[in-house]
Amino acid sequence: MGFGGKLSRSISGLGNKIQKSAGALGSKIQRVETQAQKGITRGIQTGQGAVRDIERGIVKSSGKVGAVKQGLLKGAQILDALQSTGVAGLVPGLGLGLAAVSGGLRSGASGLKQLQDVGVDARMATGKAKNQLANVGQKASSEVSRVGMQSRAGVERVGERAKAIEAQAQEDVSNVRSAFAN
Repeated sequence: MGFGGKLSRSISGLGNKIQKSAGALGSKIQRVETQAQKGITRGIQTGQGAVRDIERGIVKSSGKVGAVKQGLLKGAQILDALQSTGVAGLVPGLGLGLAAVSGGLRSGASGLKQLQDVGVDARMATGKAKNQLANVGQKASSEVSRVGMQSRAGVERVGERAKAIEAQAQEDVSNVRSAFAN
């Protein structure tokens, strides 16, 4: 085999190596992108799970506060009913004491109602936090996809350029060989 044949084979081998390397690099970029996407998804799911746990705790405590509030109101109603029967008039000062205890129970229930309102606000905040986490995850995921796509496109361009250079070099070798053949 002459020099032209050897040169032609070397150019072809080099072009193939560049194209294979570009393909391998593109695959690696794809794997890294996939791993990043999985990591983002896991992070968002973990964060949202923590927020859901907080939300469940708020709901449970709100239910318990509501039960205590209802108990205080029921106690105040019973004391009011007892006062209205006139029994309180039989014992001096009992009416005033019952009224004071009833007022205290109602005041405690009012304070618990305010606590429940804070719980509602906290639940709304947890809902917003979950949405914000989802939005951040979506933005990060789309950015990873964009960068991965650009990187793979760049690698593909290198492979295509190597193929074009190889074709041009093969043509140049062929022209030189035909010039010496004449």
